[in-house]
Parts: sequence; C-alpha cells; structure tokens
Amino acid sequence: MAMIVSNTTPKLLKESNRSHYEMIRSFVKWIKQFKNSTFMGWNNLEFDQLYFRSTLFQNFEYPYLTTTNGAKEGDIMNLARAANLYYPGTLKNEKNSKGNLVYKLDSMSELNGVSHKEKHTGIGDCEATLGIAQIIKKLSLIHISEPTRRYAISYAVVCLKK
Repeated sequence: MAMIVSNTTPKLLKESNRSHYEMIRSFVKWIKQFKNSTFMGWNNLEFDQLYFRSTLFQNFEYPYLTTTNGAKEGDIMNLARAANLYYPGTLKNEKNSKGNLVYKLDSMSELNGVSHKEKHTGIGDCEATLGIAQIIKKLSLIHISEPTRRYAISYAVVCLKK
C-alpha cells in the first residue's frame, strides 16, 4: 500500500537503485521544508514518531526534526480522549469488557460516520484521522487560529501547516 500512496512501482524501485540511507536523506530534505508546522496523527506520539526517530538515528540524522526549529507534534487520539473526558459523548466509541471507551481508529471512524477508503492503509488512516479531527473542530472544542492545508502524508501522520 505504501507504494500506491507514494505513486511508486516495483519497476521504479528496481531502476532507482536507491539505498535505505539515500531514501531517508531524501525524506529528511523533504520534511525540512515544513518549518513551523504541527505534525499530527492517530497514536503517532506513541508509535509513528518513535519509529521515525529510531529510523533517523540509525541513519545518522537528527532524530527530533518534528519537535525543533518551530515544529511541533500532536496526537488526535489524545485530543479525542480529552474531548470525551471534558465533553462526554462528543465522539461515539465502543466499550471494552470493563466498560472503558475504546479508541481504535477503524471503529471510531465508522461509529462517527467518517468514511475512508481502506482501513489500516496510510491514506485510509489519514482520512479517518482527519475526519475525527474535523468532528472535534466542528463542535468548537478546538480552535485552529489560521487555516490549515493538508500536505503529503508519511506513514499515518497528517502535517498541518500554520
């Protein structure tokens, strides 16, 4: 699926002869153009960003690109938890056997009427994450002071530019 999201083909990969290190260098160059941005995703602070930092570190790159030089990180899942904590019933959730709310993106998006093409794919998870964020924003529970634009996506992280 990553090849579909990035418009890459097996033929292109074979012909490029690019090493993992070169690919990471290209990605670092690409991500540096988003200065003063906030990088958001679903559970990205506990998963995606840890993997991302580890990959950067292993390739001799600065591992905190998304938290320095004006960049910030956030997590829509944590925002959804806060919305339901302070405004119960804001979002529809499944409950586990102990009666606790479940914050699985696929079930939450379905319960809240967020349609996305494919579950558990990069673009599908981004669409679902963005949909949940839009529900919270529509309820005026968060305020974004300037218009945001959706940029290219890596893993399941949505980059919102101030």
